[in-house]
Amino acid sequence: MRLWLLLIASLVLSTGTAQAELRHMGWGDSSYGNQDLEPNCNALPDQSKLVISFTAPSDIHNLESVWGYVDFCTKPYALPSWWTFAPFGGCRSDSLSGSADFSGGPFTYADPWGGRGQTSVQFEPSPIGDWGMARIEIRVQATSGAPIPLDGGKEYYAGQIVFGNPDQGCNGCDLGACFVLNGLVLYHDGGVPYYTDMDYTNWCLWNIRYDCPFVVATKSTTWGRVKASYR
Repeated sequence: MRLWLLLIASLVLSTGTAQAELRHMGWGDSSYGNQDLEPNCNALPDQSKLVISFTAPSDIHNLESVWGYVDFCTKPYALPSWWTFAPFGGCRSDSLSGSADFSGGPFTYADPWGGRGQTSVQFEPSPIGDWGMARIEIRVQATSGAPIPLDGGKEYYAGQIVFGNPDQGCNGCDLGACFVLNGLVLYHDGGVPYYTDMDYTNWCLWNIRYDCPFVVATKSTTWGRVKASYR
């Protein structure tokens, strides 16, 4: 594992609440050990999925929706066509989607939606206008307006960010990318927001054999710090 990432995450968590409700992310599953992916770009599956989950707070009785955002970068390079999506073009422009369907797995954690989650995703440039970075927002809403009860302390899946993988004609798959789940908000009991805390499994790497150029945001509305060697 990348020791410096673990140490920074542990330090941040130790200064927060003693029993923080955490957010997690991974390739194919959000459980520990699924944060690194080094795919063969000449033999990709039809889809690659970033799976997001959270530990339920004890005081959320009726989950109505979740909203999260993943900041990602290919620093020190600008985003290639492979990691650019509608409405900004890219060679797999229309391949970005979201899903709350866990009927086919993964099954490590509980599925709160049970087929009743309606998803949407949005791709946008970084808030600081740097095309070496971008952001993906995901929203999942309980359909029919029926809230979902949660058990405090239990891990639940929030949703999946789905990337379609074309067979050919797309440049940039081999370029390393870093993804950080910098925010996940749970809306419950009449639209009350609950802000989850970060963990050392809220980041993922794609074809990177070195450390992530940025780690995690110190606040939910700010970008992660860029590593000094890339300044």
